[in-house]
Amino acid sequence: MKLNPKLRVAAFAAMLIGTLAWLPPAAEAGGTASEVRAEPLPVAVPQVMVADPPTLASTHPGAMLDPAVMSTTEGGFAPAGASPLDNWVLRTSGTTAGLTSVAFGTRQGTPQFVAGGAGGTLLFSASGAAWSGLSTGSQTYFDVAAANDQFVLVGGDGIVDIVTGGLARAQFDTRVLWNAVAYGNGTWSVLGAMYVFPLWYDVVAWSTTNGQSWGVSIPQAHDSAGSNYLSSHFANGVFVATRWDGDIEYSGDGVNWYSGSSAPANTLHDVTFGNGTWVAVGNGGSVRRSTNGLDWTSHDISPSTPPLFALTFGGGSFVAAGYQGTILSSATGVGWTLRTAPTTAALEGAAYGADSWVAVGEGGTIVQTSVPPDLLPFTPPGWSGPLVLSEVPGTNVDDEIDTHETSFLDISWANFGGDAGPFSVQLSLDGVPIGVIPVPAGMPAQTYQMFEDIAITPITYGAHTLELLVDYQNEVEESDEANNAAERVFEILLHPAGVSEDGRVSLRVDATPNPSVGPTALRFALDHATAVRLEVFDAGGRQIRVLHDGVLARGSHVRDWDGRDRFGKEVAAGSYWVSVTTPETRRHERIVIAR
Repeated sequence: MKLNPKLRVAAFAAMLIGTLAWLPPAAEAGGTASEVRAEPLPVAVPQVMVADPPTLASTHPGAMLDPAVMSTTEGGFAPAGASPLDNWVLRTSGTTAGLTSVAFGTRQGTPQFVAGGAGGTLLFSASGAAWSGLSTGSQTYFDVAAANDQFVLVGGDGIVDIVTGGLARAQFDTRVLWNAVAYGNGTWSVLGAMYVFPLWYDVVAWSTTNGQSWGVSIPQAHDSAGSNYLSSHFANGVFVATRWDGDIEYSGDGVNWYSGSSAPANTLHDVTFGNGTWVAVGNGGSVRRSTNGLDWTSHDISPSTPPLFALTFGGGSFVAAGYQGTILSSATGVGWTLRTAPTTAALEGAAYGADSWVAVGEGGTIVQTSVPPDLLPFTPPGWSGPLVLSEVPGTNVDDEIDTHETSFLDISWANFGGDAGPFSVQLSLDGVPIGVIPVPAGMPAQTYQMFEDIAITPITYGAHTLELLVDYQNEVEESDEANNAAERVFEILLHPAGVSEDGRVSLRVDATPNPSVGPTALRFALDHATAVRLEVFDAGGRQIRVLHDGVLARGSHVRDWDGRDRFGKEVAAGSYWVSVTTPETRRHERIVIAR
């Protein structure tokens, strides 16, 4: 449960006003009430979709990166020695309502964050960056949990809302304040309190039908709101809950609760589990740790620490958030690092998902970790590389270029880090810039963009190098500034003069066998005596062998290639090109070596 003190005090006051006379609770202390069923509400719940990045002029829209093709990057999301927790940014929530809780899970198979707050505010986000939402009533949500492809939100007015493709509501006694929800061992468990003059009553609800029907009990009464439940969490086979007075309880089924062993503490607002350890945080620097959820030890930090209202674990770190935008992190719950937040608003809820931490709070505040951008050339699925050069448009596979006329270039780049601002991409040929592509809208995190069929004309005969340089003016501060370039080395294999002025030159070449597992016979014919250069190139246009360089007589000729390079080493299996060049013309033949 993620506490919002202002909202909770208001809710308690409203309850007291309505309970000045004796009103019997829904079930006697220690008893169980009749079943409560969840009923659909006529509310249109937004569908969360993974958004495409902006479409650039003359480009295809980017697409979400496939983790299976991310092996081209090294170092993950942050440079060595840095932490994603170093950088927090404000997100736009679209509401000024206080937000008390947030969770990450799936709904209709789509991973997403769901946040709840005052006025029945319900927000959704696929990545934590862009949010959409609605209001489901006047009640305040105090906690949310995710499991089984659904979210369950609990709050004031005895409301338990189940969000899947739509929204269903289990309505309990309106005097109940539900403060905490968790799922485990096949059971949804909800903890709360109800005031019936002159006592407070614990209220426990549970569902083993995925929220369709609920049982409810009132296990005990007490004379102070200071004993009410505040938070709960399930992990490692056990439910754990904290109370306002600093007590910690545990349960195997989420229904029957027992006191754990813990040193006295200030109010413990939230509890979670990670790295094999339970951790609870609260007021006055109170921190409690446990390995089993039953026995707890004190690991308090400075008493001057602002109240910590929310706690989550993810990415190898516990992250606590609280009053005046306080954010702390720790790998173990012992030794905490203060992080810089872009807000002074109280942060009431926190969650980890989509490779980031999100915290929500008063006034609709949402903050999220944002890793630095990492812009680099990228090979989309089905492409030969980040630069693809071919003789014809409409292909993303490298081709041998046998003309110095128009060639067609495809290029692509990606952002493997956080959102990037505006930048430009430069193309160079043989070290000379030939074009700049501006990206004025920048690039969202984890997306790629591509340009296809860029016409390049003319390119002269011989060897050349194309270079793609992303963010060539260093407009974006990146996690890795050394991976922005990619090259494509190629050779124009065919001279434009195919026939001499008198029309007498006729040249052809063929290879047998082809494919070949051994020597290959290269046959060509000349219709007049002339100088001839016979060469073998690999698929990238690099010369690997000269088989003849001199004058040959008119007629047919055969030269054998033994499948070795100029150093006598067998070449690898694959495609090669045999080129026959005379002063007047050039012809080539593709051959395949099969080992």
